[in-house]
Amino acid sequence: MDSTSSIVSASSDGDKSPPTTKSMRSLAASLSALSSPSWHGALNGSQRRSTKLKEKFDLSPDNESSHRRLNMSDSGSSVSSWSQDSSLDSPVSSTELDLFLLTDSTLFFQLLQAASLNEKIAGTRSLNILVNGEPKIPKRRKKSIFSTVQCQLYAQLSSDIRTTDKLERRFELVQELLTAATHDPAIKKYFWKDYDLFRELVEDIGRYRRLRPHRPNNRADEMEYLILLESCIVSMFREAEHLPHRMSLLAANSHDMLRLLVENTSLLPHIPNHLSGNAEMEGLVDELLDTTTSLLFEILLTASEHPTFGSDLTLSHVSRFVENSAANFMPLYSKIIDRGLSVISRTVSANATLLVYTLFYVVEALSRGSRVCNEVLKSNHLEDIRYYCANPELRIIRYSPLQSLAIQKVNDLLATIRLYILALEDIQSLAIQKVL
Repeated sequence: MDSTSSIVSASSDGDKSPPTTKSMRSLAASLSALSSPSWHGALNGSQRRSTKLKEKFDLSPDNESSHRRLNMSDSGSSVSSWSQDSSLDSPVSSTELDLFLLTDSTLFFQLLQAASLNEKIAGTRSLNILVNGEPKIPKRRKKSIFSTVQCQLYAQLSSDIRTTDKLERRFELVQELLTAATHDPAIKKYFWKDYDLFRELVEDIGRYRRLRPHRPNNRADEMEYLILLESCIVSMFREAEHLPHRMSLLAANSHDMLRLLVENTSLLPHIPNHLSGNAEMEGLVDELLDTTTSLLFEILLTASEHPTFGSDLTLSHVSRFVENSAANFMPLYSKIIDRGLSVISRTVSANATLLVYTLFYVVEALSRGSRVCNEVLKSNHLEDIRYYCANPELRIIRYSPLQSLAIQKVNDLLATIRLYILALEDIQSLAIQKVL
């Protein structure tokens, strides 16, 4: 998306007759000049509000034609566009245009971006392909009303989760929390104010990723609980960019909770020897990897929103925590890359487009921000990525709201890989010349 976006609305003055359809078509042709690269709105980079410009269209018919000129200026920049329509019958003297310019640091612009991505992700998640190949997207849930009773119920549920030791009961309570958050967005408001519960769930991720020797036969149940835990936290991140307490909690105590979350998710789950090769366990491991990737995606996405939502949290913080957990994170990063290559190597269904997007978003973002991830990528995966990711538009089918974003993210990674390969070839060429 361009760093400057324009939202345009036109209205007629007084009781003057509205433009004809052809007139509106010509007006749209004039407005198309706004997207031309030759025009750049010169807005202050630190400006946090939209600038409103009002200009008059002088529509004066001349025999069989009507000429309309649009002049706009902002800090010395201007654009002019002429349009002609030889078939106008009803003259219109003037039309008022309201133009709003938004920079990429404007709060409203960032919220529009987040809302657009949220809608595409929600649409892809709920997408079902019919027999005729057309998408069917269910209606979105209605938002709930804040209530004192609801707050009390959440407080009780939070207390029960934190005080329950039994795995079965804990699973049921976290499932209840996830269901409540899925159907009621207000639950996320309470959750991001609840430091104690968030810490409890994050510590559970680390606790249950480690093998518990005294209960090896219970490992499948623990893996299912891990998947549920991370799915619950992913759900809390989703569509919560407007909640200031989310960023406040993650940034509290020098980003202590974010550090703990990254460290615990980087631990690969330990599998008992007698369960190695078990089909059910391998399925759970793959499902957990996909959920972990979704969680990392949400963390990276949240960090990328920091300038607008008033926090000092940046991608560099996430990268630093990854570097600190390099011994554990490098194997996880390799598995995420392998998982992405496995999915993209065959035709990607509409439902799997979200998985492709999150996998390659995480791989590409960490390759740019983390030195250890960059080394893993260059050392072990260059040729595989170049081979399996070529022409992603041929394998990601079109019946998905996220199709274009997924293709773009794969191509972004491919562009990075090609640069690495060219650099390596130059180094090898210089080495050969020195030898000769």
